[in-house]
Amino acid sequence: MTAEPVIVLGAGLAGVCTALALRRRGRRVTILDQAADCLQRASLRNEGKIHLGLVYANDPSARTATLMLEAAFQFDRIVEGLVGAPVEWAGLRSSPFRYAVLPGSLRTPEELRGAYAILQARHDQLARDESLTYLGTRPAALWWPLPEPAACEWLGPGVATGVVATAELALDLPGFCELLRAALGAAQGIERRWCHRVDHVERTAGGYRLRGRTLAGEPWSMRAGVVVNCLWEDRMRLDAQLGFRPSRPWVHRLKYRLLGRLPPALRELPSFTLVLGPFGDIVTWPSGRAYLSWYPACLRGWSSELTVPETWRPACDGQAEPGIAREVAVGALEALDRVVPGLGAMAVDTVDAGIITAWGATDIEDPASGLHERHDVGPWAADGWVSVDTGKLTTAPLFAERAAALVVEGTA
Repeated sequence: MTAEPVIVLGAGLAGVCTALALRRRGRRVTILDQAADCLQRASLRNEGKIHLGLVYANDPSARTATLMLEAAFQFDRIVEGLVGAPVEWAGLRSSPFRYAVLPGSLRTPEELRGAYAILQARHDQLARDESLTYLGTRPAALWWPLPEPAACEWLGPGVATGVVATAELALDLPGFCELLRAALGAAQGIERRWCHRVDHVERTAGGYRLRGRTLAGEPWSMRAGVVVNCLWEDRMRLDAQLGFRPSRPWVHRLKYRLLGRLPPALRELPSFTLVLGPFGDIVTWPSGRAYLSWYPACLRGWSSELTVPETWRPACDGQAEPGIAREVAVGALEALDRVVPGLGAMAVDTVDAGIITAWGATDIEDPASGLHERHDVGPWAADGWVSVDTGKLTTAPLFAERAAALVVEGTA
């Protein structure tokens, strides 16, 4: 007898990868999401960075940085296995990141270089395995110092107390998401149910019963013996309905982003991460497109409830309130123009938001905040219910493989 379908909740990167991983292992899958298609919300509306661990230098255990590094060097291999074909990563890669240390950084340039040296040693161990690559590259070094005047190139006078070049890259998310969307659409044995919001879950004699409403308001109900909860901001809400309430503090943050075209004078601008604290990112692509985020201007929501405010949802669907969008854009451009002179003239065409869900109670300007650590994440299972704490975009494919293994090996 053919096993009944596994239900996967959430069609972000973790959910889509989990569905594909289960199908590759011979399981039929039904995947649900409240959006009108897969990969439409948080997985699309972020900077797309595949972390090498460098931004997590404030985790004294170095476990977060190590996890990101190890996941990053498996990311391309896992994704290619899931889509069943080689990927032209060169066409999806951003320019490499430079890390600029701003005044007020939680770690000094010397402390950051010490943390990066530890991470480089772990990279050198991984590099012995020639099957491991990073978005189609094999960097000899994760980071290296830049000589003067190259270190200050592009930056305003006195902006940074130190700058290093890195091998870190981001993905062009629209192109990457379309690649996975096509793979999911072509997969036989995966039923896709979009516009399905999950409101309630309960245990039954044979597994679980899920109930909710469609985008049109129609009630629906489904049963399954095994459910994989890959939801993002709603994951803990459903876990809690089954008695799996988190034992540590968490926070949902609503963070806006800007997309647009660089001014002609900045077409060769490299990507920058501004460290270490409540600063921002500049991601640039060869096409001249850029992503901008300045944390003080772009952070627009904070909640420690199980359910995020309904008022956040329009911005996460790409429909930000115009007044807020203008205010965010003006604030971010003014701040980043002081970092990179001329950046304020970027032609912005998109302002929207994504939700960041993470463990912690205080914001990132607090050196002791739990937001500086992302190592205690991943899938866990109990009685046929698998919950995937994705952590970061970087770790989503790795954790999807682990979640699928829990189901197929019967340890769920």
